[in-house]
Amino acid sequence: MSNVYDLARLRADMDREFAPLRLDVDGETLTLRNVLRIDDKDRKPVLDALSTVQAAFSNEEEEGVSPEAIDAAAEAIETILRAVTADGKGEKLVRHLNGDLALSLKVINLWAEASQPGEASGSPN
Repeated sequence: MSNVYDLARLRADMDREFAPLRLDVDGETLTLRNVLRIDDKDRKPVLDALSTVQAAFSNEEEEGVSPEAIDAAAEAIETILRAVTADGKGEKLVRHLNGDLALSLKVINLWAEASQPGEASGSPN
């Protein structure tokens, strides 16, 4: 068995396994990449921001959500969206969400669901 891999095929397999979320915004398709597919410099802020969002809403039913937690979550969501949206289009997405926290959370939830690794088909050449 050979240990030779085709980088293009591996990349295609990764594109299937870590398929991005695509959103149509103002006639343009924006691509929200998996956190594992973004630059190292963006990954830690995204992971920190995800923790902030999760913490803000973790005790929502028991204690409610404080205004401070809502503000922190809104800022964290914008950080995530700016970093994971490909081709520098994160600001466009944030601008179109227009501070709507419910809509922003929906986008984050869709992105998180889409970001779960799937099964890549194919095998090495």
